[in-house]
Amino acid sequence: MVLNTPYYLRAIVTGTAHFGRFGYDACPSIGCNRPTCKFCMCSLMPKTESYVREPADILADIDEAGDKYGAAVEKVFFTLASALCAPTDTLLAAAGPLPGTVPEPAADIASYAHPLDILRKTDDELRALVAAGLKRIYVGVESGSDTVLRAVHKGGRSAQVERACLRAIDAGLELSCQVILGLGGVRHTDDHAEATARILTNVSPDYVGFLSLMVTPRTKLAEEVEAGTFQLLDEKQYLDEFERIIEGTRPRRPMVVRSNHPSNHLTVRGTLPHDRDKILASFHTARSGNLRRNEEFMRNL
Repeated sequence: MVLNTPYYLRAIVTGTAHFGRFGYDACPSIGCNRPTCKFCMCSLMPKTESYVREPADILADIDEAGDKYGAAVEKVFFTLASALCAPTDTLLAAAGPLPGTVPEPAADIASYAHPLDILRKTDDELRALVAAGLKRIYVGVESGSDTVLRAVHKGGRSAQVERACLRAIDAGLELSCQVILGLGGVRHTDDHAEATARILTNVSPDYVGFLSLMVTPRTKLAEEVEAGTFQLLDEKQYLDEFERIIEGTRPRRPMVVRSNHPSNHLTVRGTLPHDRDKILASFHTARSGNLRRNEEFMRNL
């Protein structure tokens, strides 16, 4: 349910009866500050559309949210690409408590974060954001392979991604990572699987979400697919790659695994290492036809 408010300040019901709370999306920055990824729709937008908002404008949004929703607001999300590209002082202002809502530290705050933006923050800055209420960040790891990251113009290398993630954990943040199955295509599927398992093992995030590559029209990746220089995985190859990543990931602490994004052929859920055998068994069951899979026409973003 999305309420009728400006796009940069959406009050949302964060779910179901399980949560039963209101949250709002604050927007410290507009657009993506690194719109280079070949697979992403942000690459189609002019770079001039990306900028950090003025603290006064953000505070005006916070006042508006407080006036409209008051004590109902308990969750805050810093939206639109990597909000951590904004200066720390700006983020601390955005993390301030809403008028008439929960006292400091502010509400449960989460944010998208590019690894390079994390690395630009000092340890003290990261800890200050945690103290202000920032609880978790969502990082697009995408792949642990430098070959794949370079090929899709992600920005950053696997060593930088790993270092950024570990610094976030050390600062006290919950870490949720995203991996894109099929991002290396047929040519780099083995390297993508092996290197992604390695970085997930080294980082051991609290949560990892898998989604499968979907080609956005007019992107550079779409042009490569049309030209035949990038070969997409078929369903069997997606399952094989996914299975190899799970098989090779050996986290040093519990790591929640989900693939419930609608782009995926197969939905799995569990926690590594405890549920490794159960998750791996689901791949064998899916191949035998005894487990429901998303048909191609059902896959969507």
